[in-house]
Amino acid sequence: MLQKKLELAGAIAGKARNINHVLALVNADAVRDDGFYYKGESGLSAPEYAQRLQNDSGYAHLFGGADGGTNATENNPWAPGSWNLTKQMQITKSDPLLAARLKQEARG
Repeated sequence: MLQKKLELAGAIAGKARNINHVLALVNADAVRDDGFYYKGESGLSAPEYAQRLQNDSGYAHLFGGADGGTNATENNPWAPGSWNLTKQMQITKSDPLLAARLKQEARG
């Protein structure tokens, strides 16, 4: 499993705001001998899996541009129109500083 997580770390380098936060959220069930498993797809390579995470609204807050922006309110679970209590709790637990920033951004 460690080797697979290292492959994933390489695939998300430069894309994730904090590689450790992404790796901490990767469930052991997602890492398999033949690759990564994501929502019914198995045998994914680390780059393919990283792309799925980046495109998933549940993980999008972990990725962003060099400026650390949220890339629009759709990735902010505190913003009107995309409010999501589950995502708020996940972010608050995994990255309290990011949670505080997203709350502030949502307030305008």
